[in-house]
Amino acid sequence: SFKDSVKLSGIYLLLGFFLQLLIQKFTHGMEHGHVHIHPNKGHTTIPVGSILIGMSLHAFMEGIPLGLDYEKSAALPSLYVAIAAHKLPEAILTGTLLFASLSRPRALLLLFVFSLISPLTSIIIHLSGNKIMPSAMLMYTLLPIVAGSFIHIATTIFFESGTKQHALNAKKVGAMIAGLALGLLTLLID
Repeated sequence: SFKDSVKLSGIYLLLGFFLQLLIQKFTHGMEHGHVHIHPNKGHTTIPVGSILIGMSLHAFMEGIPLGLDYEKSAALPSLYVAIAAHKLPEAILTGTLLFASLSRPRALLLLFVFSLISPLTSIIIHLSGNKIMPSAMLMYTLLPIVAGSFIHIATTIFFESGTKQHALNAKKVGAMIAGLALGLLTLLID
């Protein structure tokens, strides 16, 4: 029900946070500005397929908020600008990877397909939203998952800026546990 979706939005946010952790295993960090592949650590090739799958999942998630029906549409221009601004460096990184790893025609084709994922997701969500479930339920189910994913990316950038190896340490794990606890505490507030 709608009330249950609202109550569970904190869980959905945490689900999105940890879903992005899984996606990052495919992208090797590319969705937040660089790739965690280092020749001196045993990586001999760039896993183009894995990165493309992860980036496609990420692009799919970026399209979800653009397709939802908002009660007040005043925030939509900011949302479009934020996602478009994020897509530019993402497209540059993805294009660079594809052109460095594949033939020019294949790289162009994959880059074109990749560029369609977010807009098509937004159109599909918009057109099927009320047919699958009411827009408000979609809002309280999908949006927190996407927000959790974006929170993970933002915190990853924050935490990575402090270490050279991007390694997990006690401070980072402590901050993640504190965030998880805070997210779960919000479920107690009615």
